[in-house]
Amino acid sequence: MHALVLSHASWGIPDACRRARLEPVFVGDPAEARTHLDHAEPGEIACVLVDASAPGAHRFMEWLRSHPRLLSLPTLFLVEEATTDAFVEAHAAGADDAVVRTDATMIQRRIASLKGFRAKRPDVTQGRALVAISDSRERRLLGRYVRWAGFDPCFAETLEELLARGSERHFDLVVASADLGDARSAVETLRSERPDLAFVWTTRDEDEAALRESLAGLPRVAVTRRTAPIDHLLFHVNELMAASGTDGRDSRRLLVDTLCAYRPSGIRPAAVGLTYNLSRGGLYVRTLAPLPVDVEVWLELRPARALPWTHLRGVVRWRALPGSRRGATPPGFGVELLPELCPARDLGIYRDAYDARLARERRLDTPASSLPTSQPRDLR
Repeated sequence: MHALVLSHASWGIPDACRRARLEPVFVGDPAEARTHLDHAEPGEIACVLVDASAPGAHRFMEWLRSHPRLLSLPTLFLVEEATTDAFVEAHAAGADDAVVRTDATMIQRRIASLKGFRAKRPDVTQGRALVAISDSRERRLLGRYVRWAGFDPCFAETLEELLARGSERHFDLVVASADLGDARSAVETLRSERPDLAFVWTTRDEDEAALRESLAGLPRVAVTRRTAPIDHLLFHVNELMAASGTDGRDSRRLLVDTLCAYRPSGIRPAAVGLTYNLSRGGLYVRTLAPLPVDVEVWLELRPARALPWTHLRGVVRWRALPGSRRGATPPGFGVELLPELCPARDLGIYRDAYDARLARERRLDTPASSLPTSQPRDLR
């Protein structure tokens, strides 16, 4: 099998790929990469490595993630340095993971488990979704992700189409752009016929606060920024579709993107990933190479940008492998913190940061994240 590499420089990538039992195929520009993927046989390409600095890299990712056959193909962004901003940018572009481009050892770790990977179309397990966005590329891309999350998507381009189709057919979820019009009125209109219909609204960064305020008090409604990693939208989908019954979690999960160094107890060197969400008692780290369940893990992260790095310890309680998306959860692993093993000062900093963030979220009144859930307690 092959690893397709969009990069003009090789660094240590060829050796890393071969140690992972994959044959690297280098391409110099996005057009060549697209041609290669279009003509590849099913199962021929195990993963794609994309140099974040390559011209056209982000447009290539947009094409890749809108392609029905390639949506779930594992993709690793090669970044200049390990920073929260670089990793967030990689995930926002549609990558599954990121690694420093010159770190051959970590590249090998990330792709070693992908030999034999075959992208497959997920089953429809969540019901029907209506995706209402005026921009055709954004509509198509979000439709692919909604399909990936287990929904059968239909589409609308205007507020009028959203209201008409939402009234004519049975849907379980609506994903819509706030640019279409009055979001609150649309929710109330469609809820008159389907009271339990769930909504996720996308918006520009500068309009997020106003949109949240306009939707305040409405249950089963979430808001996400267009510039956020797509996992944010999928997180809200997970929460909304689980919103019934009694909450089995010890604390609410919060979307938090921060760099996290992790390693099994006593093992060096540490790998680096981006957190997906935090709770008071645990966290989830995105990575193409999740740690095994029941492994004791040491973690270092900054729970907020203004805070120092904290050292925490816990145990891996579950993991999601590439291609096995449980609901809409990205590949990675969930950790339950073990307070008795954590340095008291560091655990205090982490919990204080979580409590402060939770208080801010409650002031913003994000109904979707505060709803009870019927899921068993977990750390996703």
